[in-house]
Amino acid sequence: MLHPAYPEDIDWEWFCADSFGSVGVFFTAGRAPIPVEVLRLQWNDPDVTGDFFKYPRIVGSDGDIIYQSTYEYYPERGIFVFDWSDIHRIRDYLNQYEFIAAPFQPAKIADFPPSLVSRIPVILDHSVRFADRVNVDVRRFFDCVEGDHC
Repeated sequence: MLHPAYPEDIDWEWFCADSFGSVGVFFTAGRAPIPVEVLRLQWNDPDVTGDFFKYPRIVGSDGDIIYQSTYEYYPERGIFVFDWSDIHRIRDYLNQYEFIAAPFQPAKIADFPPSLVSRIPVILDHSVRFADRVNVDVRRFFDCVEGDHC
């Protein structure tokens, strides 16, 4: 089955959940791997991000928020934040999404409406737990497409 073209040079944000029910947002920097399933579920649906912003703020974030931008809004809604920070490196690449921020009070995928949950794939491997504040290599869990400069 075909999938939409990779959103090259767009710092696109996409969502998935870990097997413990925590939700994470992943910023691509226009180059990072994106699960094919995510492209199918979220690319033509700009409301995914807006739907999360409709969710009420719970509390602030826990940990250092490196950049003050949308990174601060997701933890306030219980969502973990990951970024493809390799875009800023000239060596020692991580080759995975870097943990950026955690919510004080993590939301669970079941806390969100079914219309939103149906668009969020789940990492079914118990070795990934967003609450452990680990970096995530999504290529281990999903068939992915990548930008030309990844």
